[in-house]
Amino acid sequence: MEKTNWYAVFTAFRTEKRVKERLEQAGIENYLPVREVEFERDGQVRRLEIPVISGCIFVHVPEMSLPSVLSILGVIALLRKERGPIVISDKQLDSLRMLCEHAETLEVVNEGLPGESVIGLLLPKK
Repeated sequence: MEKTNWYAVFTAFRTEKRVKERLEQAGIENYLPVREVEFERDGQVRRLEIPVISGCIFVHVPEMSLPSVLSILGVIALLRKERGPIVISDKQLDSLRMLCEHAETLEVVNEGLPGESVIGLLLPKK
């Protein structure tokens, strides 16, 4: 079986959720990190899920399958460097997932070291 990797693909403006549906219909594993926001309209509070990274969705495919990903309506391009598409490690993607899943429970801590400031993200103690 061919090794699969995670790749970032750019989507057309505000089409991330539709591209996600199309990728799923094509049987392509993907991840769209979203966050929930609240806003008030007409006196009612509404909730909406929006992408964490605007115009970007992650796909998990063998490199040979990238042309089929690029053929999906709404997919614009791959995140690339001069020699080809950038592979995103499983560890990096798992870290992004964890960050998105626990975003509401993260606490920003600003503790100064002698002569400088350090900002870190910590999960609350249980």
